[in-house]
Amino acid sequence: MSLAIASHDTAWFYNTNDDYNNDNNTFRRFNMITWNRLKNAFKSKVTAYAHCDVPCGIYQPDDAVQAAETAIVMVRFILEAYEQEDSIDKANAIPRYVQQKEEHVKIAKETILGIWTDYFKPEHLEAHPELHDLVWRVGKLGSHVKQNVDMEKAIEFKEAIQEVEKVFWLTKK
Repeated sequence: MSLAIASHDTAWFYNTNDDYNNDNNTFRRFNMITWNRLKNAFKSKVTAYAHCDVPCGIYQPDDAVQAAETAIVMVRFILEAYEQEDSIDKANAIPRYVQQKEEHVKIAKETILGIWTDYFKPEHLEAHPELHDLVWRVGKLGSHVKQNVDMEKAIEFKEAIQEVEKVFWLTKK
């Protein structure tokens, strides 16, 4: 029979079948293993290096555009829900719409920022000097759309993403 006892940084393993070692007349009750030794046993010895997060060529702003469109739809749903009579369905729906709006704005922002940091190169910025301001605008508008229920800003957010998308496809030619 075996018993394991653990604390925050050490583990002891006790084997009752191994209490007495006849070979050298000693008792062997506890084997101590620190968590660091245990973690190091599974640690990789190989380090991988890459110039970006994902293999080149799979960047596409389509997900950002779709996510921004979803945010617009959620803003519309929220505005429509506030016009309805109070009910349990309304109380349930509005937080769900807000959560989906915020999640999709986050997806859109992360997609554009990923393309900005991992795909666009200095030569793209030289050819399209407006790119920095476009990406900055996407980030600022996205934050506003997450924090507010503003249809005008939600539409501007999608349009800003589409402007970045145009530049993206021009760099692919």
